[in-house]
Amino acid sequence: MEILLINNDVLEEIMLKLPVRSLGRFQIVSKHWRCTIKSRSFMERHMLHEKTLEPKILCLYKGENSCDGNNIITLTTLRLDWSCSTTCLAEEVLVPLIGPQSKEKIRGCSSWDGLLCIFDIEILTTPILVTNPATGQSQILSLSLIQQQYLDSSHTKMPLP
Repeated sequence: MEILLINNDVLEEIMLKLPVRSLGRFQIVSKHWRCTIKSRSFMERHMLHEKTLEPKILCLYKGENSCDGNNIITLTTLRLDWSCSTTCLAEEVLVPLIGPQSKEKIRGCSSWDGLLCIFDIEILTTPILVTNPATGQSQILSLSLIQQQYLDSSHTKMPLP
């Protein structure tokens, strides 16, 4: 059996071109790979590489009720394929909806380093959802002090500023 060794520089160049989800899986291969992927310089180079690619469009839409009765938000990433002048579906991530059985309008606020902030535009006392579409991870933030005070004053809707 012949052992094939790959130069670390070549390995890094290959990993730079991988999607974030794959890099997450590759962290369990070895300690060296995990340290490389988690290093600040690699993350900066990977983000720079992602920014130089064709632009991606993140579509946010509310889906039908899932089998457990909760609504879901679907985040779909589209990439424009210039060679055939059509859009191609690249990836789809399902994220739980902010409020249970919410029929209100939702809005995706701006994105920062791949994180997306999603909130209910009409009922501002619902928690805010922060999600990473690349990994599918999401976190519901606790209510802010002003949201809690508004709920305590027994109002159901908070006026828009």
